[in-house]
Amino acid sequence: MKTLLALLFILMLSACSDCEDCEEAVHDDIVGLKNESGVDVEMSFFIDGDTLNAIVKDQERFYYSDTSREKNVPSNNQGLYLFGKPIGVKMVFLTESAKCLDFVGDVENKDIDIRSIESYQKIEDDVAMPGVRLQLYQYIITASLIDRAKECN
Repeated sequence: MKTLLALLFILMLSACSDCEDCEEAVHDDIVGLKNESGVDVEMSFFIDGDTLNAIVKDQERFYYSDTSREKNVPSNNQGLYLFGKPIGVKMVFLTESAKCLDFVGDVENKDIDIRSIESYQKIEDDVAMPGVRLQLYQYIITASLIDRAKECN
């Protein structure tokens, strides 16, 4: 899967690299998330019958692609999707009484659903390459998400 994504990326870069009149294309790329909630958060990503779990400590980042992991979080320029459908994501806020926020099924609220690119924030520094500019995005886990969460079952 990683090889296929890398190949598609290289093909996209080479599509404009030989063209003198090409305008610089902008490609949105979701890179991960940052935890600014004030508490540690356990993230679960449900991917094609498997689960990727990670604890993201307060003020730390989690990157969706990491060569040290066997499985990565599938993302594209729309959000966290696999085969055209949003993947399931669960956030467990590790407060005194753990609180959970589940994102499953269809995307209902694009402004907070981690699976929708509309809920991501642009990272200031974009990456310029010949013929393409990568606009990077990250999801920010905030304390307001804890208020939306319910006690875990």
